[in-house]
Amino acid sequence: MSRRFTLMVRWVLSGIVFGFTFPIAAVLIAAGSFDPAAIRFAHSEQPVLWIVDLAPIILGGAAALAGMLHVQVDGALQMTDRQVKERTAELVEANTQLEQLMDSKDRFVAMVSHEVRTPLTLVLGLAQELRDGAGRFTIEEVGELAALMADQSIEISNIIEDMLVAARAENHTLTVVPEATDLGSQVDLVVQACACDEHIRNSISVTADQAKAWADPGRVRQIIRNLISNAVRYGGDEIAVEVTQVGSTVSVAVSDNGSGVPESESDAIFEPYQQASTDHKVAGSVGIGLHVSRTLARAMDGDLTYRYEGGRSVFELTLPLAERTPVAQPVLGVAAG
Repeated sequence: MSRRFTLMVRWVLSGIVFGFTFPIAAVLIAAGSFDPAAIRFAHSEQPVLWIVDLAPIILGGAAALAGMLHVQVDGALQMTDRQVKERTAELVEANTQLEQLMDSKDRFVAMVSHEVRTPLTLVLGLAQELRDGAGRFTIEEVGELAALMADQSIEISNIIEDMLVAARAENHTLTVVPEATDLGSQVDLVVQACACDEHIRNSISVTADQAKAWADPGRVRQIIRNLISNAVRYGGDEIAVEVTQVGSTVSVAVSDNGSGVPESESDAIFEPYQQASTDHKVAGSVGIGLHVSRTLARAMDGDLTYRYEGGRSVFELTLPLAERTPVAQPVLGVAAG
C-alpha cells in the first residue's frame, strides 16, 4: 500500500469517526438517553439535530478533501526534496568531472609542451648545425641529417593534426569524406612514411586482403599511423598489421608482443589525455592519439577496440565494407509525341 493511499484512508476514517462522535454527543445532550422516543421528541423539539445527524457525511467529506490536499502537499514536498538531492548529486558530480578535466588539461598542456619541444629542439639544433658548419659534413651526412629533420617534423605535424581533430570533435565540426578505400594501400603508405628507425620500419609485418572499406582515406591513414606509432612507442619489438574482411566489414588489426594494457584500463586508454599505467619505452605521450582514432573510426560508422590475446596487444579498426559499384544498365527512353 502506497504512503499516499495510507494518508488518504487515515484522513477519511478520522473524519467519519469524529463525524459520528459529534451527533451522538449532541443526541445524548439533547435527549438525555438513547431511548428512541426521547430521541424523536428531541428532534421534534430541536430540528437542528437533523443537521447534526449529517455531520458524519459532512465531516467525512471535509476530511477526505483535507486528506487529498495533505497528500498533494506531501507528494510535492517529497518530489522537491528528491529533485534537490538529485540536482545536488549532479552538481557534485559535475564539479568533480570539471576538476578532473582541469587536471587532465593541465597534464595535457605539460605533455604537449614536452612532446612538441623535444622534436622541435632537435630540428632546430640540426638546422643550426647545417647552417653554421655546412662545409664540415659530407653529402651522405647532410642527407642523414635532413632525413632526421624530416622525420621529426612529421612527428610534430602528426601531433598538431591530432590536436586539431580533437578540438573539431569537441566543437562538433569534424568532417569525413568517405569513399571506396583500399586499406592495404593505406597501410603501406603509413608504414613507408613511419617516423621511426629504418630497422623498425622494415620489421613491421603487413598482410592484407584485397577488400575496400567505405571510409575517408586521409582519416584512415591518421588512425593507422596512430596505432603503429603507439605500438612502436609502447609495444614489443614484433609489430604486425593485418587487413581482413569479415562479412560486411573490413578490419585493420595492429598488434605487438608487448606487455599490454591492464584489463581495468582497456577502456580508459581511449579517453582523452589518458595513459595506461604500464611501463613505457617512451615517456610523455600526448594521450589523445587513441581517443582521436576512435573518434574518427566512429565518425566513419566504424569502431576501434583493444584486446590482449595470445600474448599480443591488438588494436582493431573496423570499418564498413565498400559496396560494389553497380553495373550500368541501358536506359530505355520514350519517344516524344
